[in-house]
Amino acid sequence: MHYVIGDVHGCFKELKLLLNKIESKDPDAIIYFVGDWVDRGDQVADVMQWVVDNITTTGKYRSVRGNHDQEAMDWYNAYFLPWTREEHDPYDSLPETYYDFASVVDNCFNRDPEALRVFFDKVRSEMPYNRAVEITTAGGVTVTYRICHAWHSKDESRLFDTNLYERNYWGYYVDDEIIVHGHTPTVTESYRLRGRWDEDRPGLIGYRHNDIDVDGGCCFHKGFPNYPCMLCGICLETLEEIYPYSIEDRLMEGAKHTVEKYMMAAMKDIPFEEKVQATYENYIEAYGNKKPNSFRQELLERLGLTNE
Repeated sequence: MHYVIGDVHGCFKELKLLLNKIESKDPDAIIYFVGDWVDRGDQVADVMQWVVDNITTTGKYRSVRGNHDQEAMDWYNAYFLPWTREEHDPYDSLPETYYDFASVVDNCFNRDPEALRVFFDKVRSEMPYNRAVEITTAGGVTVTYRICHAWHSKDESRLFDTNLYERNYWGYYVDDEIIVHGHTPTVTESYRLRGRWDEDRPGLIGYRHNDIDVDGGCCFHKGFPNYPCMLCGICLETLEEIYPYSIEDRLMEGAKHTVEKYMMAAMKDIPFEEKVQATYENYIEAYGNKKPNSFRQELLERLGLTNE
């Protein structure tokens, strides 16, 4: 079967866990990614090496291009390569990047342009702006999924901006295709403004009309410890959602982070484990037993799949 995985952003541990979950049940899976491999996460270099070793245009692992991948490649060509051709003191700073990619180049790649070139060759040659994938669902319905990083437009003159950058705040894809994308984490306010906040599940896969957002904001987990913030995967034949962790385990991880960062000095007479448990219970109660919104039900019915 065919799957789509959301923005990885250097979350290599979560990537390996999620792939193992998918492939342990479906060894022949074809897996698409929505791009944004670099920036923000703690294991960007490991992720980049995985991309070099695995991503191809027609193989088992396929990817479209994300805006962070594009921006890193633009920086490499326009600033980093010219900089390497000049004389520098070993302690001179690299040309600045908008996010943290320059520090990865400094700390993990020893400022070696050749080590970076193989990754950007992949971005350039193996990651188109979007892909149309025709699928016959488990319900016997044939549908086209449009996989892209941010959003999609039929206007080919706008594809660069639309596929890489656009955020459709209405969240309605007016087409017979179903768009599957990332770029706007479902945990952020900008996503909540696109729909019905009380029917959403921050940090998990989000749904709008003909629109599936697979960016759960995995790299933002420590910033939103009260939400799951998962690396998200979805099966295109069944709409089964796959995550590297359970919601409970992820919220427990968030509770531990909250206590370690903000509560160690407070209530010193209370054991660490009790603080964590109390914080976890608050997170579980607040997050609740959230269900996917009515847009998912709409998609299930359209695709001939069993109602939830």
